[in-house]
Order: sequence, then structure tokens, then C-alpha cells
Amino acid sequence: LFRDFPFFPAYLGRSKAEGKERRAENGKKEGEKHWPKRRVSRMDLQLVQSDLLQVSFVGRNTLQLLPPGKRPTRKVAIGDNDGCVEVFGVKKGEITRVFKQQLGTKGEAISRLALGGKSGKKEQIYAAQGTTIRGVTKKGKEFFKLKTTLSETISSMYVEDNSIWTTGEYVFTKFEDGKDRFFALATDRIREMTVSHFMGLDERGVILSCQDRFLRMVIQDTFHHEKLIPGAAAALTWNQSAGGSTSAASVDEQATRLPGGQELLFGTDNGVIGQMMVNNTAFADGWIVPNVNKAGSITNMGVADLTKDGLNDVVVGRDDGLVEVYCFDVSPRDPQMNFKRSVGESIRSLEAGHVSMTEYDEIIVATYSGKVMSYSNDVPAEDEAGVGLAVEGTAAKEDDPLAKRERRKKRKDNSRKQLRALREEVDKLAEKLAEKKTRQLQTTDEVISTHVNFHVNQSIRLIPEEAAYAITIEIENALDSIVLQSDVQLNLLDVDDNLAIVCKSDVDARQDKTSKVLATYRCQDSVNRIQVKLRTFEGKQGNIKVYVIPRASPKTSQLLVFPIKPLSLHERVYNLAANTPMNTLKFTGKFSLLDVHSWLSMALPDVPAKTGDADTLQMCFQSTFLSTVVLTTSRKGEVSVKSDSVSSIAMVKEVITREAVNRKVQLNLSVDVNNDSIEHVLNLVRDRLTPLFQLSQRKKALDALSEIKMQEEDLSFLDPEYLTTLENATAIEKEYASQEEQ
Repeated sequence: LFRDFPFFPAYLGRSKAEGKERRAENGKKEGEKHWPKRRVSRMDLQLVQSDLLQVSFVGRNTLQLLPPGKRPTRKVAIGDNDGCVEVFGVKKGEITRVFKQQLGTKGEAISRLALGGKSGKKEQIYAAQGTTIRGVTKKGKEFFKLKTTLSETISSMYVEDNSIWTTGEYVFTKFEDGKDRFFALATDRIREMTVSHFMGLDERGVILSCQDRFLRMVIQDTFHHEKLIPGAAAALTWNQSAGGSTSAASVDEQATRLPGGQELLFGTDNGVIGQMMVNNTAFADGWIVPNVNKAGSITNMGVADLTKDGLNDVVVGRDDGLVEVYCFDVSPRDPQMNFKRSVGESIRSLEAGHVSMTEYDEIIVATYSGKVMSYSNDVPAEDEAGVGLAVEGTAAKEDDPLAKRERRKKRKDNSRKQLRALREEVDKLAEKLAEKKTRQLQTTDEVISTHVNFHVNQSIRLIPEEAAYAITIEIENALDSIVLQSDVQLNLLDVDDNLAIVCKSDVDARQDKTSKVLATYRCQDSVNRIQVKLRTFEGKQGNIKVYVIPRASPKTSQLLVFPIKPLSLHERVYNLAANTPMNTLKFTGKFSLLDVHSWLSMALPDVPAKTGDADTLQMCFQSTFLSTVVLTTSRKGEVSVKSDSVSSIAMVKEVITREAVNRKVQLNLSVDVNNDSIEHVLNLVRDRLTPLFQLSQRKKALDALSEIKMQEEDLSFLDPEYLTTLENATAIEKEYASQEEQ
């Protein structure tokens, strides 16, 4: 019976004789217990969180795992915004600090951390601070310093032998022996960089991901080929670790089409995960995981064989605090999410490797506030606070009860030691805080003005599916409240996981002629991250001001300003529908390509700041609300704007003419209106309103049907359509609430 059951372990269905034969084949003594090698299956992936260290708040990609030395475990290096580099390890469940080194002046933030040295043995730590690169040994001695001539802060860095590759906001540069070798200027803002050796190339190939959603291959100072992906990639990683390939079948299939191709994984700012095969001549598409659950932007990615099945699993960190693991148990072309955990703040760095255990890989995560934690496959005992603490070498062998009891005892002892150390550290910090408070009270009894600096991690992102903006604000301490003030009209939308209390204030136009919207978000408990969703109204140009107030004494605030453009709900696209009736606006005059490019950037979002070397620039935009399009073609002395919406043409015309008047530039204007475009736009409006009208009708019917349901036990007399409405009552209520503002 056991043999015929496909999901039952095979060894339970063996006879005694078969068991003896199998043990003999494996070199086991007769009569000795034999258990198959433990493999963590898809349903067994339960990762335990362990808090390792607390540092100052950190930037992106400022954590690295040093290569193993005499011991198989690896040490962790992390750089913070105070300019300190710290290296630590985990031994017998306790943190052992190797060194903590201050680089440069205190407060000079580390923007990137990378490992360098000879290929295959990178033991040197390189830190980027502004435009300066410093190197320290694995024991903490500074041995290298390079003051570059760059004008942009270094955001990405790769080091090998005597070569250093760096990127700023727009410029990619390579240094050799401390001197500039070559550079390249990207056409749009660079989000991330990765470097690898490709077959057929003497020089290392560089992959740049840019804000315009392109991956670009750079060889020396030349852009060779590019590939459009679903979003701007904020995270790139090669699948080259020892665990194997992420999806061997798909890789083998594409390798025949792309000789010498390497597997590149990317994560975008709209939450999409994807695979790409790359060689020195082309890109080839792989699998794509869409962001169905509308999770946050991806900040970091890594690979590790967490399930011990011979295939690398994909580890993802997001800016909303989610840590996710995608495995390939179902299909090599269909990654499935097998683990998800939220840490409550944005993930800034993520690595995978052996840190406290020798058998299983661990996920090491650094959050915005400087918390360093691990997720391990081992299941340790919990301490008094309920937090699991990892112990070296505890990947369980489940055959010896005495060994299990001994491991359990060690875990408890280590948990008590670490808990005791944490309590002592908290007591010392409390004493220091009380001493500083006493000193401040003794200084003066009068009210004095103070200036308290605190760092704010901010972002604003257009969500095309919702035609709305998401403003994310995060600080290192707890938030008290934020105040939102806008001089353009907008709608504030609900956020499901937002625990703040929202208070909207009526604005008196007679007393305040600038403010259109005024709202306060009061945060509860110890929240240090908040997200605000809003929908703008196109046509007006203005600013959204956000005052961030932390929960601290004395009270202080910081002002953030987010510009809103007239065509704010448009996004840049690269494919437009054919045979769309277009209206045309054309300007000619004595102006440069840079002038007209800056004018368009004031009217439309996602316009790159640089024009590059091209003589003619063409850009396409589509409205996320009505799906109307805008096509711009600009060159020296001429700009043409085409759109199926007359309103969009009028908004662009207003911006360009205003800026030309301010700069005293004379323009010649011509407008060609296509009457068919009016009917086309009205049809788009109808397509937008029809589902909303039908939803409103279902909501009205649901209110009446709910009363009938309360009074009647048998509802078989109702029409099937009404019965379906009752069955989907919850979904209809939720959809109606989300669409009510439209």
C-alpha cells in the first residue's frame, strides 16, 4: 500500500531485507540506523529570525559577507551613515566583534560597501563616502584612499584586483591603479550596476539599469546593446553561487540560443522580479514574476540554496519591509513564493551565506534604522522574549535523542547569555540618557531654541494600476505625525496597512489663498514608516509640502517638498497604439535642444535631465487614468507635440509659452486639431465610466438584497444574477470603497 502511494516516503515502504541491502550499498554497518539526507521541501521552509546587531541607520547595499577563512562560517561587514565600518561574526550563538573603524570624519555617510582583492578571494573592504573611496583590511587597518574627481556621489561600486568600477547619478567610471581610465554618460539616471566577465571579451562587461526601464551593456566607454524591462531595476544580481542554477531547464534552453550567456536576476521599483540571459552581444528574456499583491519596490536581491534541492532560491528584500523567498519546486520556469516575513521597515541590504551555521545558508538583512538580523533554516529554542537565537552547527540530525537534548540545552544557555547581555546594554543606555537629561535641566530653566537633525528616507512613486501616487516617509526613530499641505487640488486615498489617524482640515480660501488641501496623519505606537496615497488632478502645477515630526523632545520638524507637474498622471511608455487620431502642436524659434528639453520636463514626469549626444529626442507618454497618449519630438529650434487629447496639448502649450516668455525667447506657434480625436477621447471616458456605473448599480442592489436576506430564509426565488451579487458582497463592498473617489 505504501509503495503505491506517490507522496509517501519511499523508505517506509521497504521490507527489512531491502533495508539491509540499501544500508550495505551505502557502506553502513548492518543493524545501524540509516535515515535519508534531510531536504527542506517547499512546505518545510520555516525561517527563524535572529537579531544580530544594532548600528546607526544605513544606506543601500552597505552590507557584505567576507569569504570564509579557517572556519567555514563567514563574517559580516557593514557600513553606516556615521562613516563607521564594523565587522563581526557569530560564534556559539554570541556576537563577536572583530573591529569597528571610523572612516573619514564622523557623519560622512557610507553610500556603498564592496569587497575587493584578487579574483576568487576578496578579503578587502572598500567603502564609498561621497566621492572618496577608502579600503580597509579584514582586521580593520586602512590601506587605501582615493579622492576621485567625480562630481556625483558614488552610488554603485565593484572592485577587483587593481580596478574599481563606479557609478554616480548619470556617469559610469572605471579606475585603474587609482587613476581614471574611461567613463561613459548615461541618457537617464543610473539605478544600479553589476559587473561580470563575458566570453569573447578581454574587458569586463558592465550592466547598467536606468530609470527609463532599460538594461544597458557597457564595454569600456561604449554602450553596446540594451533591453527594455517591466520597470526601472533597483536590484541586480548574478546567479553564480555554488548552489546551482535557479532554473536549470530554462537556462539550458536559452543557452542554446545565447552562447556564453549568464543568468541575471533583476527587481524593479514597481515590485516585479525577472530573469534575463546576457552575453556580450544580446539579452534574452526569461521568466517574470508580476507584482500581483501590490507589494513595495524591490531594494535588494540574492540567491541561495535554502531548500537544499540543488537549485538556487531567489531572496528578495522590499522597501515596505518584506523579506521573500522564491523556490522552484513546481516548475523551473515558475518561481513560487515559499516564505514571506515583514520586518516593519525598509530593507537596505541583503546577503546570503553561512554566518552562524555550517550546513544551511542564512539570509542576513540590514534595515533602514540599522538593525542587522538573520533568517535561518534551523529551528532554535526561543528565549524568554520569544525571539529565536541561532546557534552554530545546529542543523539537526534527527537520529539521536541525546544529541537533540544537548543541542536544546546549548540553545537555552546561549539565549540566556544573549538576553542578559542585551539587558545590561539597555541599562547602560538608560543611565546615559538620564545623565544627559539631568545635565540639560541644570544648564538653564529657560526655553531655548534647538536644532535637531534627523535623517528622512523619502520616495514618491506613481502607481499606474491605481492612477495614484504613493509617498513613503521613514525615519530612524518613531514618528509622531506628519502634516500634508498642497497648493494643488488632490484626493487622499486610503492605505490598507496604514494605522495613522487622518484628520482633514477645511481650507478657508479667504484666509489662505495658497493651500488647497491640508491634512494631518497622527501615528500610533512606535511607527517609523508611513505611506500616503493620493490622486492628483491634471492641469495645475504646484507642490506638495510634507512636515515630518518625530516623537522626540524637544519637538522639531523637517520639510519635504514634492513637485507636481501639469501632466502628473502620465507615465513614459515605448509602445503606442496605431491609428490613433492625433492633434499636433508645433513650436519653432531660436532655442537649443537643452532649452526645449527642460521645458518639457516641467510639464511631463520621467523626463531625463540629460539629453545625451542625440540631435533629435523622441518620447512617448500615456495617461494612467484615461489611457490618452502624448508624443514629443524635439530638436534644436523645433519641438512637436502630438496627442489624442486636446487638453494635454493645451497643458503643454501653457508651460512652454510661459517658460519662453520668462526667458525672452520668441516662438512661432501652430496647432492642428483633429476632430476625430474628440470622439476618441469621449469613448475612452465612456470605457472608464461604464465599469464604475455598473459597480454603483451592484452596490445599490446589494443594499436591497441584504435586507431581503435578513427577512427571508429561502432565497431560491431570486434571479441568479442577484444570488451572485450576494455571494460576492464582500468583494463588491471593498471594490466600491476603493473606487468611490473616482
